[in-house]
Amino acid sequence: MAQEPEFDSWFDNVGSYPYVIGQTVDDDFSIEVSESPLLIGSTSSPPFTTKDIIQVTNSAATSDNNFVISAMSNDIESPNPSIQNLTPEIVTLGNDGKVTRLVDGKARIQVDGKTGSRIFERTMTRSTSNAVITSFKGFVEGSLGNHIMGVINAAVEGKSPGGASQNLFQDGAVYSTSTPSGELNPNMFLSTYDFGAVSFAREGMGNIFPFTLVTPRHALCAWHVTGNIDGKNITWRTKTGEFVTVRILARRKFGSDGAVVYLSAPVNNVEIASVLPDTFPRRLPSMRLGTAQNRGPEAIVLPGIIVSHNSGSLSAIQSYWGKNAGATDTNYINSPHKKIRLVDIAHLSSIVNFNAAHTAAPRTNWASPAYGGDSSAPVFLPINGKLVYTGSLYSASMYDHASYYIDVINTYMNQMKAADPADGNTYALQIADLSGFTNFQ
Repeated sequence: MAQEPEFDSWFDNVGSYPYVIGQTVDDDFSIEVSESPLLIGSTSSPPFTTKDIIQVTNSAATSDNNFVISAMSNDIESPNPSIQNLTPEIVTLGNDGKVTRLVDGKARIQVDGKTGSRIFERTMTRSTSNAVITSFKGFVEGSLGNHIMGVINAAVEGKSPGGASQNLFQDGAVYSTSTPSGELNPNMFLSTYDFGAVSFAREGMGNIFPFTLVTPRHALCAWHVTGNIDGKNITWRTKTGEFVTVRILARRKFGSDGAVVYLSAPVNNVEIASVLPDTFPRRLPSMRLGTAQNRGPEAIVLPGIIVSHNSGSLSAIQSYWGKNAGATDTNYINSPHKKIRLVDIAHLSSIVNFNAAHTAAPRTNWASPAYGGDSSAPVFLPINGKLVYTGSLYSASMYDHASYYIDVINTYMNQMKAADPADGNTYALQIADLSGFTNFQ
């Protein structure tokens, strides 16, 4: 009889062979497991700094090998998998994915996706060998990370998440390119920031799959939402409340799923979004130190902002719009609002952590997973009173970081002028000024 494995293992729904953690070719979801041991009788070191972050080391002679498990659909339009505890006598499973040892024994956690299931096994033990955890506590004074975290923490302090504090527009907005109307919500928690660069409506799509204006004649988005878009209308709301509707003339793809589109006419009197310089790691080196999507206590968390919708799923939008969803440009009154949501960025090389099991107060209840219809939602950082664009979502956790493609995007923007021979302008992305923050390299 084969010996039971004493190490972590994955099995499919019939238990025939182990899986590698993460996405494989036949999986409809990705899995991550992060260590989160319980240190019993631990002692803490004084805080210390590593470049732009503040950390503390905790150590103990006794520990439980607890962990955090999370699952994400690889299709942003599908719901995230469910997770269930098959061994409640051995461990508890929290809503945040935290698996906590009760007694020694084999824990079995099942993840159920759209097309299949997987089971994660771990032998839970209380160890008497020395355990050490280095925990992230924040960013150092004068750093870009400290500035961003301070802005967002101040914005949510004393407020509660919900439509009244997160909807960008007031009730009654008509997300249409033919008859657009809508007034900004003065109580939105980031109402002092100008979100005008984000498109108001798309022909036949209402307010989902947005585009972000980066010059008066160019916008960035996710490539996979641009199918059959040539010649279609798209609308922006200006600083003074007027609406400008233009057509898509041309598009180019960059990265895995990034896109830049060329517009039929300038969209003026709108706040253009800038991007981070390609030298941003000098001001934010921790994003190189962190591990992508790691939810353990050592995870380095930078809060970010996305503009999406408040329905919770693409099917809810389609249900609201009815059988003509995606085929008509009418009846978008009070359709799912544009919603300003927080995310935890765990790595700026195209990975965004949405589940935010470890999100610290006061942001604890403001972060949420990606859901259907979030495709092309822009990810912003608040810097010096402006929104700085980093990329547009193309999956539940991925986007092409625009700073890595500055030269490519600039080249494409000027090449696409061929679609309008009368356009004699030269175009380039606006680059955010980070000179006021500490340079760590």
